[in-house]
Amino acid sequence: MKPISIKSLGPLILFATGLVITQTTLAVDVLPSIPKGTIAIKLRAVATGLAAPDYAISPPGDSSRLFVVEQKGQILILQNGSLLPVPALDIQSLVSPPFVPTTANDERGLLGLAFHPGFNTPASPGYRTLYTYNSQLIPAGNTPTYVAPNSATQGYQNAINEWKLSDTDPNVINPLSRREIISFGKNANNHNGGTIAFGPDGYLYLGLGDGGNARDVGASHIEPGGNAQNLSTPLGKMLRIDPLNPTLTPASSDPISSNGQYRIPAANPFQALGQVPEIYAYGFRNPYRFSFDPLNGQLIVADVGQGTVEEIDRVVLGGNFGWAVKEGDFLFDRATGLVTVRSPGSPAGLIVPIVGTAGTLEYDHDDGISVTGGFVYRGSAIPALYGKYVFGDLALRNLPPRVDGRLFYADLTSGTIEEFLLPQFAAGVLPDGLTVHGFGEDGNGELYVLATNTPASGTGGIIYAIERAPVIWNGPLITFSKAAGADWTQAENQDRITDQVWLTRASSQGPFNIRAEASFTHSLSPVGTEWAYGTTAAYDTLTYQDWETWTGGPTTGPPDTVGRDAVLHLINEGIYLDIKFTSWGIGSPGGGQFTYIRSTPPLTPIDAWRQLHFNTTENAGDAADDFDFDHDGLANLIEYAYGLDPKDGGSLSLPQPQVTEAGFGVTFTQPAGVAGVIYQAEWSTSLASGSWTPIPDTGNGTSHTFNVATANHPSLFLRFAVTAQ
Repeated sequence: MKPISIKSLGPLILFATGLVITQTTLAVDVLPSIPKGTIAIKLRAVATGLAAPDYAISPPGDSSRLFVVEQKGQILILQNGSLLPVPALDIQSLVSPPFVPTTANDERGLLGLAFHPGFNTPASPGYRTLYTYNSQLIPAGNTPTYVAPNSATQGYQNAINEWKLSDTDPNVINPLSRREIISFGKNANNHNGGTIAFGPDGYLYLGLGDGGNARDVGASHIEPGGNAQNLSTPLGKMLRIDPLNPTLTPASSDPISSNGQYRIPAANPFQALGQVPEIYAYGFRNPYRFSFDPLNGQLIVADVGQGTVEEIDRVVLGGNFGWAVKEGDFLFDRATGLVTVRSPGSPAGLIVPIVGTAGTLEYDHDDGISVTGGFVYRGSAIPALYGKYVFGDLALRNLPPRVDGRLFYADLTSGTIEEFLLPQFAAGVLPDGLTVHGFGEDGNGELYVLATNTPASGTGGIIYAIERAPVIWNGPLITFSKAAGADWTQAENQDRITDQVWLTRASSQGPFNIRAEASFTHSLSPVGTEWAYGTTAAYDTLTYQDWETWTGGPTTGPPDTVGRDAVLHLINEGIYLDIKFTSWGIGSPGGGQFTYIRSTPPLTPIDAWRQLHFNTTENAGDAADDFDFDHDGLANLIEYAYGLDPKDGGSLSLPQPQVTEAGFGVTFTQPAGVAGVIYQAEWSTSLASGSWTPIPDTGNGTSHTFNVATANHPSLFLRFAVTAQ
């Protein structure tokens, strides 16, 4: 078993009253940071002014409508990309109370929606039938299907309710058609799960949290061990039922539930006396969001962690997923709420998060605070994303309120997680402190982000469609030339623009992509490209055509392109680049000859700085972020962050903290032209404790100001770090 690692955070400046020293400090870090990925996406706002949307799904076979769940108790419809003005269903009076819409962190409300597989099949008993999962009060004189353990006080219940579509309007859910299927009494307000979804077996699945509070401990938590490991309660479990009224399925061999409202699959694994027969799998903390891969039926769940690890699991029948014995693949101490050592495979019988060839699908709280599960992408708009699991994290910072949600994708084969590139937003992060509450999937397999920066009583909710981001190459121009008769199979006669597109020319015909084809192919060459006249400054207004259509023919048309501004679109990569042919040979002896100039990927500010100060003949390691080329005690990244010359051996004049009776602070000025770095500060009352508290940056973007009150502390320390994004 491997102990928790200690990882360097890089160069830091540490301040105390009357003391300035430079050090590299150490901090506990149980897992590697999530790296930036290579997939860039564009988030297109398709609806704004919502409150707190948290889930969205389309009815079976419906490619024009997306039903959107609002936490406050509404179901909205996006039809052909436009939000309909009237909700399909409004049950705000049912969910609130107990839900408090003015409280941003209230985990109750309307959380889930599922359409019966036979929703559009007139002969099916599930025709025009759908289900919600929501919080609601316990009616006087009623008892939930499953009461809270230990006879704990029950302030509300979570319930699956069945509804019917209106007989006269397909965009209206009949508010009088509600039938309560199953309910669960709750003592704590948190850990309610949220998703309901039909699996490929036709049954309805529901993920329930462990009962709430923290550490699987509290008034409604069974001891020893907590709820998630105890098969006598549905809490902390994945459940499976047939929600149809049993009178509609008389031929089914599945037994009817004790309340007579649904059937329990006979193949569910826990049918012994004292066990909850609805359980499909167990050992979950709060499986808020899960989904089925439509290609292979795999059930992928994102289980929200306690204080250290967030995880993604592949759920199997009868599986035990470890909570609260483990958090992720680390042993968990219920007494302290902390993980101890990483322990995959031990204790035996516990299923760890998805393990791939290169890693495990889990991350720590340096990268977020609460995983928000999504969907395996099976759409067609972003080929590079196909088969990846798209998900996110509610927030990076657990401030009141929580802010700065994140978007990730995971490779279910390699077991790796990467962060999406968001080039449309400053610093590549979601704007305005948006938190990620959920995801949506439409009938075409395209995905949506559901985010907000207000409570469910506000108007900060946004639905973003996830689209492939256009990548504009506007870097330095280069010239590529292929001489007549030169061997096109040799690398020097191929313009290897990307790994997928290598342009060359064999004879008197047009160019072709030797990476994807052996020679020029009429109406196809070059594979993976399309062309337009104009420049990338107006890339989105141009008319793109295949090569032969654009040029008017492979041999007679291309000379007309010489000297004209054009744009080459690399279709699979979503890259647009400026290109201009400067010569073109026709027939012998000029056949196979062509020359053009084109743009290259733009340099980031820090890359441009490296290019300025470190030429290509020098060792590449000389330009590394953590290398001190001039031995002045300042790593290259620090030199860049302060606009210094990394080769002059000069000193860094640090701003001194301003100390008053109320507190102290410091302001750092970011030099003009410096970008792609993050300035951070933390405070502590004791260097020996190893405990540091982040300080908000109250600067204006070009200056970074960090202030902290002394609050009668006899000693107060401030440290500052610069890291590359």
